[in-house]
Amino acid sequence: MRAHSIISSGIIAVFSISGLVFAAPAASAAIEASPAVNTTPDEVHGLPVVPMAWHAPPTASDGTEIVLTGTIQDITPQFKELGLEASEKTSSNEPSLVKRYFKGRPVCTPQVGPLVGAQWKVIYNDGYKKLQQMAGWFCGAAPNTCSMAYCSSNSGVFLCNQRTTWIGLDCARVGMAAREVAGDCSRLGPYVAGLWRDTIGYTVEVHRC
Repeated sequence: MRAHSIISSGIIAVFSISGLVFAAPAASAAIEASPAVNTTPDEVHGLPVVPMAWHAPPTASDGTEIVLTGTIQDITPQFKELGLEASEKTSSNEPSLVKRYFKGRPVCTPQVGPLVGAQWKVIYNDGYKKLQQMAGWFCGAAPNTCSMAYCSSNSGVFLCNQRTTWIGLDCARVGMAAREVAGDCSRLGPYVAGLWRDTIGYTVEVHRC
C-alpha cells in the first residue's frame, strides 16, 4: 500500500510498515495555544495531546491511502483541494448502537469552569455535527496518547488511547460519543468536562482545548 501524506498545519509525519499507514506528529511539532487565558493542554490524564490522524475511505484502485493530521478545523480546508468532501449522509452508528461500544454512561467532572471545561452547547450543536459528517473516515490514536479531533471556542473533543496498540474507529462514532458526554454533563452547568470509556481501553473526552 502506498501512503499519500498530506501536511496539515505543519504537523504530520506518515510512514508505512507492512502495508499499514501510521501518522505521528513531527519531532518539531507543537500544538498552538488558543488565544485565551488558558493554553491547549499538553497532557490529559498524563497522556500527551497530539493532533488527530484522519484516515480517508479508500479512494484509489492502486491502494493509495490519504491521511490528514490536525483537528477537523485544520483539515476541512484541504477537502476541495484534494477532491474530497465531508459526508452528507447519516452515519450508520446510530446512538443506540454507539452505546453498545461503551461502558454505562459518561462520567462527568463536577463544578468545572471556563478554565477547565468546554461549552457543552458548542460540542452538542457544532462539534457533533462536524464529526458526524466524517462518517466513513477512521480517527486514529497512537498508544498512550490523546488525539484532539475538534477544538472551537476553547471547547474540545479528544480520543484518548490507554492501550499499548494503535486504535482506529469511525470518526462519526467519536462525534456521537462526544455529544452524549456533553448532553449528560450539561446538567452541571454551561461548562462541562467528562468522558465515556469504551470496553476495550479508550475514552472519548470533552473538555477545554
